[in-house]
Amino acid sequence: MPAVDSPNPRGMSLDQLQVILAELLASPKAVGMELTIFDPSLDPNGRLARQLANVIERAFVLSGRVRGFAATEDAMVHIPRNEAIFADALLAREPAPKVAGDNDIFAPLLGSWNLDVVFYNPDGSIKKRIPGEWHFARVLEGRAIADVWVVPPRADRKTIDPPPGEYGATLRFYDPHIHAWRSVWHGVVNGIVWSFIGRRIDDEIVLERIDEDGKLSHWVFYDMRADTFKWRSEVSSDGGKTWRLQQVMWAKRQPVGAT
Repeated sequence: MPAVDSPNPRGMSLDQLQVILAELLASPKAVGMELTIFDPSLDPNGRLARQLANVIERAFVLSGRVRGFAATEDAMVHIPRNEAIFADALLAREPAPKVAGDNDIFAPLLGSWNLDVVFYNPDGSIKKRIPGEWHFARVLEGRAIADVWVVPPRADRKTIDPPPGEYGATLRFYDPHIHAWRSVWHGVVNGIVWSFIGRRIDDEIVLERIDEDGKLSHWVFYDMRADTFKWRSEVSSDGGKTWRLQQVMWAKRQPVGAT
């Protein structure tokens, strides 16, 4: 790490320092930091600016990338500011009041996960097994939780054209009128849009929908722990009397700093 002997160690203006600090504070990797608006007139000797620069340098070392800027060995590469503004408008750090407490059933999933995904044939045999990645974050003033599901993971998709599997997203929000979560999955690679209603049932989170053919589908999060959870997809053609397993995922939390 280069020595910081000015308020501008990597050619950034003080305004840019302020932007980066705001972006860091919107990141889950910056837990515990508080934003103080930087006013150069209150820092004639540049001491506060140097302290801020040190914080930013350290954060880049830890995270490798922050919304709005990407870290390289010798320089900061600017990412279009509209992307940082969009991320700031979308992401949230705390749940909205109506979501907090017992209603916040998806909170244990927040963060990034590596996946081991198994698909099953109708006879119960394994159809295919493939790795993936899954990322969850609070959005929309903390009223909702969104995720991005990528199978196979991005590193593998770059080597195949066209990329296989799916690169999709879910937006879920708590609806106090039905005391449950409305959840919509968008599978943009395969052109899928599926709506679910999600509730906690005992120790599981169960998302339910009726398919176009009248079958009942469940997506279930279960065996949820601090650094692991499991997920299964199952379908019933007899109104829930019996279920056929379609897919299982084993999720392991990514280590801090992983991308």
